[in-house]
Amino acid sequence: MKVLAILVLFFLAVTSDGDVETKLDILENKKTEGFEVPTAAMTASMNAYTDLIMIQVGPWILRSGLIPMPLPDFEEFIEYRPIFVTYTGWLWLTNGAMTRLVSVARGGNTFMTYDRNLMRIQQSASIRQIGFRYDYSAEIMGIGPTGWLEGSTDQFTMNCDFVINLDTFMITLHDFRVQSIGLVTIVMRGNPLIDWLSNLIVNTVTLLFRGPIADVISLRFKEFLQETIDDMNNRRFAATHSITEIEKILQNAMSLNGLATPLN
Repeated sequence: MKVLAILVLFFLAVTSDGDVETKLDILENKKTEGFEVPTAAMTASMNAYTDLIMIQVGPWILRSGLIPMPLPDFEEFIEYRPIFVTYTGWLWLTNGAMTRLVSVARGGNTFMTYDRNLMRIQQSASIRQIGFRYDYSAEIMGIGPTGWLEGSTDQFTMNCDFVINLDTFMITLHDFRVQSIGLVTIVMRGNPLIDWLSNLIVNTVTLLFRGPIADVISLRFKEFLQETIDDMNNRRFAATHSITEIEKILQNAMSLNGLATPLN
């Protein structure tokens, strides 16, 4: 069950910028005891299985030590123009970290496609809330406030695409990307700020989160997932665990769509 959990886990995530073209070598048809991979491509929905597995994903990520996740420092040019005069300055963000991850759920349909001895899983996962923090300091119009800020984003949604060779049970991460970031909310802490300066800092950090900060989070999730897959492949999961159990999982997944009779 852990294998399927890691697979549909984005595992984690969802293909956002268009269809992914997959070029796969078509190998000989594979038939194993109790399970037969069809000779023609067949697609099945795995929503029911994914919903059960996603319950375990959030706690598993937290146990892995991925959170807190360090975030990069930034030095950003800022400007404020109240009427006719433009004031310029700098904003520094330091000691950043992704500090919180709240529940992971299926973000869309999960599809499993069989083509001879190859199985492809396309998965969408949505993190209900991601929390982050930064220390900040700024200089503009002779003002030099310091403090920290706390932020969050809701429905951080990712796509990923796996290919599994059913001869070797080796897994390949074909694609992984962020589909959407959701609403970003930021609260300023520390010294009280006048409205225009608070808004200027919040707007700057929001743009950073939707750009380079989100890129860093996405890359770290992808690396984490790839490391997990590499570890599974290196340990040759299929050779050291019950193939019968794996076949039973796949057979039962197909049965949810009327493609096979479930195994007991």
